[in-house]
Amino acid sequence: SRFWMKIDHVASAFYMFSSKFASIPLRVLPRDQGIKAHVKGADDLTAILNSLSDFGMGWASSFAVRWVLDYVTCDNGAFAEVIGDAPRVFDPRTGRSYRDTSKPRVGFYGLAILDSQMCQRTTSPEYPVLYTDTDGTRYKLHRTRVMFASSMPSNRRRLNRVGFSALSRMINSAQHL
Repeated sequence: SRFWMKIDHVASAFYMFSSKFASIPLRVLPRDQGIKAHVKGADDLTAILNSLSDFGMGWASSFAVRWVLDYVTCDNGAFAEVIGDAPRVFDPRTGRSYRDTSKPRVGFYGLAILDSQMCQRTTSPEYPVLYTDTDGTRYKLHRTRVMFASSMPSNRRRLNRVGFSALSRMINSAQHL
């Protein structure tokens, strides 16, 4: 993940690509334009995504750029937490409480990038990702709380759709030449 930042041409290309992607206006379309509740719901979701994503940093200025950079530079791909309400649980071992991400999400308050190096794909359709926090605590993420994608995902079952990123493809081509 640090390699591409040391190569000026590659860093510039990835920055331009992610910036152009982020500059595409985001708009959620209503399921039925003729139903006022659908139009209002779509407008509300658009506002939430544009302003609250990445904990208030916004879609274009933070989330989209970081999502694309992980997608093109990490074989594991890009991961995001879908933020919503969750019950609080007290852990007597650590003496702290945390949001129980193993329960289905209720509500929607935006998206937040997860470090793909800290995400482990599983074969579980209900809990597709295990996330390890900086303090070493592991969280299983319910399918309603996480979204993820990888470039050229593998068909090999044991790889759980880990991909072959643009950066990996570029490095191998450069070494071959």
